[in-house]
Amino acid sequence: MRGSPHSRAQRATRAPRARMAHALVVLIVLVATVPFLDKAFHIDDDAYLRIARQILKDPLHPYGFSWTVGGESFHVFDHHRSPPLFNYVLAVGLRGFGESELVLHSLSSLFTAALAWSAYALGARFSSHPLRVTVLVVLNPLVLPGQNVMLDVPMLALGMAALAFHVHAIDRASRPLALTGGILAGLAVVTKYPAILVLVVIVIYSAVRRSRLWLPALLAACVPIGAWCVQNLVTEGTLHAVHQLSRPAEFGEGFGVRAMALLAILGSGFVPFLAGVRLGVRAAWHLAALGFSLLAAAAWVVLHQPILSIAWPRALEAGAFLALGELVVLLAIGRVSSRSTPGRVDDAFLLAWLVLGLVAGTAAPFVAVRHVLWAVPPAALVLMRTCPQAGPESAWQGVLVGCVALLGMGVAAADRELANLERDEVNELRLEVAHVTAGVYYSGEHGFAYYCSKLGIRPLLAGADLPARSVLVVSPRTAQTLPRALERRLMLWETIDRSGRIPFSTVSYGVNFYATGVTDLPWHIGQPARPSVSVYVVRPVAAMERSEASGRPGITR
Repeated sequence: MRGSPHSRAQRATRAPRARMAHALVVLIVLVATVPFLDKAFHIDDDAYLRIARQILKDPLHPYGFSWTVGGESFHVFDHHRSPPLFNYVLAVGLRGFGESELVLHSLSSLFTAALAWSAYALGARFSSHPLRVTVLVVLNPLVLPGQNVMLDVPMLALGMAALAFHVHAIDRASRPLALTGGILAGLAVVTKYPAILVLVVIVIYSAVRRSRLWLPALLAACVPIGAWCVQNLVTEGTLHAVHQLSRPAEFGEGFGVRAMALLAILGSGFVPFLAGVRLGVRAAWHLAALGFSLLAAAAWVVLHQPILSIAWPRALEAGAFLALGELVVLLAIGRVSSRSTPGRVDDAFLLAWLVLGLVAGTAAPFVAVRHVLWAVPPAALVLMRTCPQAGPESAWQGVLVGCVALLGMGVAAADRELANLERDEVNELRLEVAHVTAGVYYSGEHGFAYYCSKLGIRPLLAGADLPARSVLVVSPRTAQTLPRALERRLMLWETIDRSGRIPFSTVSYGVNFYATGVTDLPWHIGQPARPSVSVYVVRPVAAMERSEASGRPGITR
């Protein structure tokens, strides 16, 4: 039976809107990826590229080699904490195009596109503003700096795609969609272990919707996970995940301090939105939210520091970022887009996902931005469920979403600038050490180590006794770990110092982006990056002894 003229008119109206929405999702992906395609390899990119090279040599043994970290040699299976799926993707790029930043970042951009599609699909299901949800997730300052060749965005993209398929599978009672979502969830887990959270979220959503489709989803997820486990048992005789869990913890802070730090980090990803004046919210509700935030901020500061040494600027800063508590208050009092039973069920599911994402971060080896990523999508969805569909309130919320995106672009641009400055420093070393015949060595990690290796510079091994007149180039972050006996023989020759222009700092400049302390926030405004590399000449032992006898110091920093 043919549809009525009214229904045909509705479909004719919806089709152009859908095409426009899809075009805007593509635009969001381009904004999130194109400016960062030439970004230098950064942070842990070097580790994943090493594994990709090993895969090209021996595809069935991705961790069957050793590498040098911090001057010591480690077997990768024992040392590396994550499974290797994404490294196989990198290996395909290496096979076809070599180690090109442009090509490998383009490969990573495919996962950003998948993340955007998934955020849009879930935004359409749980809110009336799917494009805003997509912006809050993809252009978030906690996500956007991850445009590199690390595992975080691929893991999040695969996990979000799994959830999108599973949600639609239950809504449509479709077993094939549930199986597809399960396979994607398994692939997310063998990309990075924290994606195991996706399986829990799948079970929670199935439970609140009283569906049994969680069972085929979990069975499908076991296929890629099982294949990785079989590879472990055949090649190493033990399970990689179990082996990593047996390693000692790297943190000493209690659960409460870590939870507050992670909450502060998450709030910092939405701070323009949370700090904005809320239109259409009763004063009593807003005061309740403010009170909740201030109490959480005070608890966070007191837990971390003795009461007499509280730094009030830090307390105010924590209070601003812990305004995420406003979401909890708004949900608790029913300030949501729907008061129907299905609406309340969805509220409960999203809040459970949000809390689970934060709690899971407390089990990570250390406090870091990337350990909060699983809480970013539900936070974005909850925010948009408190936003009206139309009117001046909706327009104002759209402006605040745009502010979050601008903040994300600023932080990501600063991270790109820092990575490129470090690459430029190492390239300048090419001219400084070209005439050295006694040997050139480096001490440092991450992108610095990658580009030094590309120049043929060798890593400094623990306990090494470097020959006289050789040269050692040192990243400031590792300068304090040099062996004392070697340090006494070093004489400063050159310092290559560069300063950025973008007034944001990430990583180890002011505050850390990829690994933070419990008092740090993931970015800081007003302090551009200023990396430097020190170049030392190794003196003969006799010259060192004469220098010490005359009272002149050796190493100079």
